[in-house]
Order: sequence, then C-alpha cells, then structure tokens
Amino acid sequence: MAEQSLTKKDLEQQTETILNAVDNRLNGFERKFETNFARIDERLDQIEERLTRLENIVGELVTTLDAYLKRMTAIEEEFEVMKHDLKRVKSFLKEKLNFEFE
Repeated sequence: MAEQSLTKKDLEQQTETILNAVDNRLNGFERKFETNFARIDERLDQIEERLTRLENIVGELVTTLDAYLKRMTAIEEEFEVMKHDLKRVKSFLKEKLNFEFE
C-alpha cells in the first residue's frame, strides 16, 4: 500500500465536509423538535381549554346543587313545623272533642 500524505487543505476539506454533515443532521433534529414542541404546545392549549370548560360546568353544577340543597332544607324545616302543628291539632281534637286519629 502506498502511503498518502494529507495536506492541510485536504484536512480542512474533510473537516468542512464532516461539519456540514453534522450541521445538516442537527438542523434536521432541530426541525423535528420544533415540530414536536409545536404539537405539544397545541395539545396543552386544547387541554387547558377543556379544563376551563370543565371548571365552568363544575361551577354551574355546584351552584345548582347549592340551590337544590337550600330548597330541600327549607322544605324539611317547613315539614317539621307542619308536623309540630299537626301534633297540636291532634292534641286539641283529643282534648276538646275526645277525637283520636289512628
């Protein structure tokens, strides 16, 4: 085999070729990462919108449940008052008219 001697110019050309190849490869990776990050950002925006809608729905549900519970509490209180009044009426009928309910 014959020995080849490399000149400084040959080394510079090889180095430039290698650096260009590496640079092209890195640019490809950079574009791929930028594309992936853009997709991730888009997906995160979609998730944030869905969470906001869900938060609004839950807020409306809590408001509705709160109103329902207030109505139920008022009905229960009214029922207790009516129960007490009915006991008084029964007691009055028994005492004054000697009439009992079964």
